[in-house]
Amino acid sequence: MSNDPKSPVTGSANVSLVKSVDTTHLIEIYRRVYKTDVSKNFSGLAEVQVWRCDDTGYEFFTPFTTAGDAQFYEELYGHDVDAFYMDNKWEHLIAKDWVKKNQLVLDIGCGGGAFLAMLRDKTSELYGLEQSRVGQQEAAAKGVTVSGDDVISFSKTAANKYDMVSSFQVLEHVADVKPFLEAKIAMVKPGGLMVISVPNNDAFIRLDPNFVLNAPPHHVGLWRRSSLEAIGKLYGLEIIHIEREPLQEKNIGWFTALMEQRHIKGGLARKVYYKMGFSRMLQNSIRETSSTIDGHTIMMCYRKPA
Repeated sequence: MSNDPKSPVTGSANVSLVKSVDTTHLIEIYRRVYKTDVSKNFSGLAEVQVWRCDDTGYEFFTPFTTAGDAQFYEELYGHDVDAFYMDNKWEHLIAKDWVKKNQLVLDIGCGGGAFLAMLRDKTSELYGLEQSRVGQQEAAAKGVTVSGDDVISFSKTAANKYDMVSSFQVLEHVADVKPFLEAKIAMVKPGGLMVISVPNNDAFIRLDPNFVLNAPPHHVGLWRRSSLEAIGKLYGLEIIHIEREPLQEKNIGWFTALMEQRHIKGGLARKVYYKMGFSRMLQNSIRETSSTIDGHTIMMCYRKPA
């Protein structure tokens, strides 16, 4: 149809409508759970749509205008900055081993500079892009040379400059994916690495209808392994690492609740289930096998042709 959007990844009109989401539901949960008013992001909209790029499997929300701005993120995370700028993320601990001595690394959306600070024993030159004022201050305090420029503007003077360009938990917030990726790849030296980590929509998070942080204004794109692999093919990049986060202790309760909601039907069944202690048994079983269960995040590392 002529009214259909184009894929943010390819620019192609080869897209399919997946579903529509009631904005009243999103507004209410953001208000009740996160104490954030997002009604202005959905002004005049009864629903938003989820579309699939049929060439890559990437799913995205429309209209694109629902994406959160800097003010939204400051309101959302202002009461809990530590939750936003977490140190020792799973993907940081993995990716730091891909950096060699004296290499130049640029971290896009570097937050408080936690990943770059891990590299201090490998390089004294730490570079980050971050648009949040709080993040800029925290990153600078860690010795990071941090810029508030957007990726596209910054890339114009940084072509083929960095041995690694990373973005952790950033791409799902980006509406214009294609120019973002093109700018990011342009800054990688020939033979260098591009790293992406995103929420894994092949994993359990896709099962939670109330997980509104995986919807606008917070997330505007839904990534999974197949769509990340498609990036490699589209841009001629070699995939050298695919890493899936195992289920973390902090998410075991969440995962357990989702399994119970999906598989235990009826009030009587649920009453017996909880009375007999089966919920605790299930949670313990999940904890014992958590290393085999896909968790929140998937990360991919690509090599740019030399």
